[in-house]
Parts: sequence; C-alpha cells; structure tokens
Amino acid sequence: MINTNEKLLDILSESQYFLLSKIVKYGKKCCPKNEVLCRSTKWGLKKIQKVKKELISLGLLEVTNRWKTVNDKKVRDSNQY
Repeated sequence: MINTNEKLLDILSESQYFLLSKIVKYGKKCCPKNEVLCRSTKWGLKKIQKVKKELISLGLLEVTNRWKTVNDKKVRDSNQY
C-alpha cells in the first residue's frame, strides 16, 4: 500500500510524481546519479533534469551539491536530494 498525501496529487504532474517517488525510494537523503534515474524511469537525461528543476521550483525537492577529490582535484559528485 502506498501512503500518499492527496495534496501532492493535486499539484504534481504525472512525471513529477513519478520522479519524486523514484528519488524517495532511495531514502531521505540520497544521491542517485542521473544515469541511475534515467535507467529507473526509462527517460532521457533532458527530461530528468527538467522534471527535477520543476520539483525544486515547487519546493518539494532540495538539492545540495557534493564534491569529491580525484587526483588532487575537486570534481562534482552526484547531488544530494
């Protein structure tokens, strides 16, 4: 059984709800890469990025940039949601 706040169903599109449910399955603070989300949703990268931006603008998704060190250089890692 899925416990869903009905208010979410009223404000989200099908794509937004689907992506949010895919991200939430990884946990409260998670870092799935776009590649993982593309495989999970069977969407292209541009759609993943577009729908994530929509969720961020609605205030339903918070993003923290993460960095890692590779060969003494700081490089971007997957974001934390």
